[in-house]
Amino acid sequence: MFSESELSWMREVLKDDGVLRISPSYFYKLKTDYERNSKREQTRKELDLIRNRNKKYSPEDLLKLKNYNIRRQLNMEDIAGIYVIHNVDLDKYYIGQAKSIFDRVYQHFKANSGNVEVFEDFKLGDYFEISIIPLGQVNFGDLNELEDNAIRAYNSMYPNGYNKVMGNLPTKVFFLKEEYSEVAMLILDRMDTELLDSLTNVKTRKRFLFKLYKEYNLPSNGNFHSNFIKLLTEYNKQKKGNKI
Repeated sequence: MFSESELSWMREVLKDDGVLRISPSYFYKLKTDYERNSKREQTRKELDLIRNRNKKYSPEDLLKLKNYNIRRQLNMEDIAGIYVIHNVDLDKYYIGQAKSIFDRVYQHFKANSGNVEVFEDFKLGDYFEISIIPLGQVNFGDLNELEDNAIRAYNSMYPNGYNKVMGNLPTKVFFLKEEYSEVAMLILDRMDTELLDSLTNVKTRKRFLFKLYKEYNLPSNGNFHSNFIKLLTEYNKQKKGNKI
């Protein structure tokens, strides 16, 4: 489920060192949600223009371009931005971000490396196209803002798409460190929807987390633990809302 380097990073992050960074305020996030949702159609048009102008890649292309030497021979520079993975057969999207896209996006087409459902549909033979949108080609301030707006624009939240949470974490979840939210996003990305859907109450979510800590020798961190449970609750609420 996780590589050794990922586990080492997670263990280090979840150590409670007492250094805290408070998340943005609840009311700011409410305002941001409203503004971004109201601009979804316009954002989609703007991003589609860039996607249609830029090269589209196949999973096979990306699995080759993961090699830095090949990219250097092709004079391809590292790109910070988002990638739009489109399952053309199912018309489903997955949006992700990376500071070096070619070092990240190919992992979704390898086992136990990226989004579980994307990989499963790829192995079933579905046709995928991947677009890259560099941060420098858009009018968004940072990768988080670009990713979150793109997720809304392409309606890529499960069950309509492959994303399991919005680019910015739900307003009821307040991780005290940004790194805690990064660990949470990594774990969510590796959980398949069947497992997520089985965690229907606090008891099953706590049981899952304690099993995860034991299996991977992860520190039990109070703030991460309570907020990850809230995040799973928000996921289920979002899923139900998308079915209406």
